[in-house]
Amino acid sequence: MEEEVNELDGLWGWLLLFAGFVVVKIVNVGFLIASTFLPLFRDGTWQTLTQPGSPAYHPLWKSALLFELAGNIVIGAMAMAALALLVVRSAYAPKFSIGLLMGNFIVAAVGYFIAGQIPSVADHGAGYESLATLVRSALAMLVWVPYFLVSKRVKATFYGSPLLH
Repeated sequence: MEEEVNELDGLWGWLLLFAGFVVVKIVNVGFLIASTFLPLFRDGTWQTLTQPGSPAYHPLWKSALLFELAGNIVIGAMAMAALALLVVRSAYAPKFSIGLLMGNFIVAAVGYFIAGQIPSVADHGAGYESLATLVRSALAMLVWVPYFLVSKRVKATFYGSPLLH
């Protein structure tokens, strides 16, 4: 039995793939903030979308943009923490990773819902990007949460033995 534990212990197999997923999430969030949100505040788009009387104004733009920015900052920070917990093989890593996946889904779902309430977004099909993000986050959650809950490798790597939990 000790041989099986040693064979399963470590960031290999599907755990390595999940760690790659987390790295990609960190890069994507950083890119999104740098390419979308920073220019939004610098080029006058923020004022155009959020000031009453502006042709592009809608009362939900401010809430939607601030929610998306804050949500992505939180998800990026959670992804960095999850990666650190995975690397040091903390017993908190599985539950924290599940929290990351669920938080990512919640941010995507709320973002999709809010975007759908803004006519200019809904009318121009820009909601499809939000829908794609929602579907990807739902699929990630549906794949990875059960993996973290039942995997022998997860138990061996983070709890010391597949028989402990």
